[in-house]
Amino acid sequence: MKRSLSFITFLILTAVVAAFAATPFCHIRHYDEYDGLSQRQVKQIAKDSDGVLWFATWNGLNRFDGYKFEHIRPQIDDEARSYSERFRDIKPASTGGLWCRIDDKILYFNLSTHRFTDIHSQLEKKLATAFDVSQIQTATDGRTVLKCADGRYILLSDSNPVESAAFTDERPKLKYHSPGTRKLGNVGGYRNEDLLYSRADSTGTAWLITRDGTVLSAPSAAGPYSTIARIDAPDGSLTCCTIDLRGNIWLRSNDGAFCLTLGQLPYTYLAHPEPSIVRGCVRDPKGRIWISYSDSKAVAVYSDLSAAPRYLGSDGHLHDSFVSFGSPIYSMSADPQGNMWFGSKPDGLFRLTPQSADAYSVTNFRHDPAKPGLTPAANDIYDIIFDRQGRMWLATMRKGIDCVLNPTSVAPEFIHLGQFADYPQNAVRVRRLAIIGDSLITAATTGGFLTVGLPAEKRFDRTSFRLHVSRPGDDSSLGNIAVMNILPDAKGRLFIATESDGVNMLPPEISADSDSARFVHFDTRTGMPVDVALSLAPTGSADDILVVSNKMIYILDPLSGRTVTYPASFWHRHMHFSEAAPLRLGDNRWLLGLEDGAISVNLDRADTALRPVPPVIFTSVALQNRPDSLISARTDSIILSPDERNITINFAALDYGSTEDLQYQFSMDDSDWNNLGTNRSVTFLDMDPGEYRLHVRSSDSSGNWLDNTRTLTLIVTPTFWETPAAYVLYILAILLIIVSVTWTIVYIRRMKRKQKELLAAYLRLVDSHTESAELSTPPDSAPQQQQQPSTATLSPADEAFMGRVMDFINQNLGNPDAGIDDMAAATATSRSSLNRKMKSLLGVTPADFLKESRISRAATLLSETDRPIKEIALDCGFSDLNYFGKCFKAARKTSPTAYRREHRTE
Repeated sequence: MKRSLSFITFLILTAVVAAFAATPFCHIRHYDEYDGLSQRQVKQIAKDSDGVLWFATWNGLNRFDGYKFEHIRPQIDDEARSYSERFRDIKPASTGGLWCRIDDKILYFNLSTHRFTDIHSQLEKKLATAFDVSQIQTATDGRTVLKCADGRYILLSDSNPVESAAFTDERPKLKYHSPGTRKLGNVGGYRNEDLLYSRADSTGTAWLITRDGTVLSAPSAAGPYSTIARIDAPDGSLTCCTIDLRGNIWLRSNDGAFCLTLGQLPYTYLAHPEPSIVRGCVRDPKGRIWISYSDSKAVAVYSDLSAAPRYLGSDGHLHDSFVSFGSPIYSMSADPQGNMWFGSKPDGLFRLTPQSADAYSVTNFRHDPAKPGLTPAANDIYDIIFDRQGRMWLATMRKGIDCVLNPTSVAPEFIHLGQFADYPQNAVRVRRLAIIGDSLITAATTGGFLTVGLPAEKRFDRTSFRLHVSRPGDDSSLGNIAVMNILPDAKGRLFIATESDGVNMLPPEISADSDSARFVHFDTRTGMPVDVALSLAPTGSADDILVVSNKMIYILDPLSGRTVTYPASFWHRHMHFSEAAPLRLGDNRWLLGLEDGAISVNLDRADTALRPVPPVIFTSVALQNRPDSLISARTDSIILSPDERNITINFAALDYGSTEDLQYQFSMDDSDWNNLGTNRSVTFLDMDPGEYRLHVRSSDSSGNWLDNTRTLTLIVTPTFWETPAAYVLYILAILLIIVSVTWTIVYIRRMKRKQKELLAAYLRLVDSHTESAELSTPPDSAPQQQQQPSTATLSPADEAFMGRVMDFINQNLGNPDAGIDDMAAATATSRSSLNRKMKSLLGVTPADFLKESRISRAATLLSETDRPIKEIALDCGFSDLNYFGKCFKAARKTSPTAYRREHRTE
């Protein structure tokens, strides 16, 4: 886990505060093995041309993107494998790589391939002598000078180091690169050589870092200088190495690396003797600002925030030095007559009536059961507001809401709304109140959002109450019953701060006291930074509101749902805000309450906004769930092989200061942006072949999207079966299948047609034989030869076979005992062969052919003769008249009698 040391000097804690004066800060982050460094002995830190930081350690080279250290280890076939991993120095080369000194050898590291080249061995071979390197110096003209242990120098060109290398006895007179960290010379009583860093920022503030780790600051180079931080590093081990893209200063030591962020705080603490929770901030009719501190039971009054405060005593007088008021004040308000009203816990209500410019008469109203209607219902008063009729409303933490009808009278009349039967008992703990018009009071309670409808005739016994709560399964109900604050705006909208569901909003067209109230939710599910909302305030713009959470504040645009956040990186410390409503001072300046005091802040003074936009780089990829592989910061395309369809891509914005607050978005090709939150990776599964363009961008620490979009082209190589040639084969195969199926269907249909035609022909032959059999034939006449149907499609063998079948049919048509076995014997075939042969030639079984022949003959006899149906049935081989009727009806769809009537031949 990152170890962070923050040193901020607040002179305001011991002297008169100078509000809005620039307060310098120094934020120090320390990195060692526990943060991912491969070794805490850091020998050099270098920034490459893409802004990525590289660390030379005694356990190899490390790359850092602001989030994670990557240990670069030589691959198995890398030329650096023959050396140790004790890196003693690294310098950026003009060719985009790194010159690396490992012990006393010089190697070149390629940032694109992440491979080392053993330049040292090549130089020794070219120069025909061995040498040891003690120092690397790079020049601005693209050349590098190697200082040797024997005092000589080697001058070489980065583009062609081996061929251009040459010894020289003197250091070449070139313009060398410098970290640029010392610009002020002898300053602040320090010699230039005693300083690691001396520069003035854009505001003119001078900054010094001494060799012993002291960080000093002054309004200008002339001073006076004050110590604002100290770097905890071993004596004499600090070296200032580089400045990153965001202006952070990087130092190395024998105990790790240090990153220093220098700047001016955008806020100023208001002086107070001791840390104390701020419960309220209010401006009185004279323009003075009142701040209540509950822990110290004090009330500070500022005529001008640039001046020292005065403190209100229990005697009602304003004192120039600190005094306690005597009661912890939780709420403050001013009435139109100039009186100040305090709500206390547990001392009830205070009225401060002005007696002079510096004095008030103090009247305390405490709950007294013996005086109902003349004292408040409870002594824990969290809020005080006034309506247009001059009535005062009190929010109590135990007894609900009180109304004070005549607050300026000697004996004000208190109406306790909690006494009415309809008052919800879950809403007696009230934090805040807000008035809508003249007839509706809204209350933030621990049991929900309460509305109080006041009758026009001012009859409080007719007051209506409605408590809005969170209903399971109803997403349009209140998000959480623990309501912290309420803010009605000029557009009729009502904003509700909740303890764990962010901000809920009632649109202007929906009445707050309606049973059908539908709330719009602004929480982490809809992109809000946190779900805790303590208080709300209008910003002065038409739509935006300021939301105070427990650890940050943010500005919400309810129309778009966008936010501008002010997280810990804006404050440069961990803030703990109180429930006090923020007080707008003008020009986006605010007074905010904390759990340890109050601050005035200029929200326009975002220190990070003055720094360069951090670029987004792609850091590594993982293919097919394999381990991550580092890629160059300049990688603009990745080609996936045919068997690689899943990829995870990691990226980072090179901020190096407030990376924990950065948000990311991605889009593929021209699609809409997709929010990733703080996640720095995106995964694509089962990608189709083709070319894709992945776009990634980041926000700043406040949530504003930056113009730093980076694009990566993904080329998914198709397998052979996904190539155009394969698709041509698919089309040909489909066409072949279609042709084959079509031909088969046509063939089958043709065969069935031929079978039907042949069957019909043989059945006609049966009928013709029947007619000839009915004629008288002389006994001595020669038998007539049976005429065969057209059998051009039959082979001689099949024709002979069918002749034998027809002989059997004609001879046994009237024989009811004739069966398939008899037919098989007559045709000289087996039963199975007979069945196959008949199916192939006629499409019917032998039994079906015999039955159809009998039915066909019966139909002919029915239509052409007057013979009785029973006689025809017997003559056609049916011994049972009923069975004959069923078979005939199944074949001809009508009964024998009906058939004779329809087909009778005159």
